[in-house]
Amino acid sequence: MQPRMIVVMGDEALQTLNELELPLAESIEPREGELQRLTPTIDALYVPDIDDSLDTDDAKQRFWSAFRVLGEWYDQLPPY
Repeated sequence: MQPRMIVVMGDEALQTLNELELPLAESIEPREGELQRLTPTIDALYVPDIDDSLDTDDAKQRFWSAFRVLGEWYDQLPPY
């Protein structure tokens, strides 16, 4: 099974993903809450690191605002 979406949580995960050198992969930028194309068949969503997001209300809101895009992406998938 191949993923259709990868949620990248924080800078360390972003760096690791970009170093994998996946076939046909494009580099993902740290743009929170923006869908990006990783490969022709896989999208990526960058969100803040969840562990860092638990410390303050502003950080929690920033995380959930970025993560909310995943639901919008899912709603646009065609029915099976």
